[in-house]
Amino acid sequence: MFLAFIVQIVFRYLFSFPIGWTSELSVITWLWLVLWGAAFVVKESEEIRFDLVYGAAGRRTRRAMGNHQRDLDRGPVCRLAPCISQIHHLHEG
Repeated sequence: MFLAFIVQIVFRYLFSFPIGWTSELSVITWLWLVLWGAAFVVKESEEIRFDLVYGAAGRRTRRAMGNHQRDLDRGPVCRLAPCISQIHHLHEG
């Protein structure tokens, strides 16, 4: 983030050629750092959640929503499992 900030200053004031991607990269990086840091610092009871749909749903619907979310969470891991297995075999010899 700091490097993108410095690149932005150099291009804007030394070369008179402002580039936009450095500003966007700085903002996106800052947001990720704040949100990722909050994930480790904020207690679960202090989190703000928007669960209007989940709270209004019945028990069976909540279970279905939970199962769907579980499948979405497992999807990337299951997709990467063959790659991890190949990497393990490469390191074995």
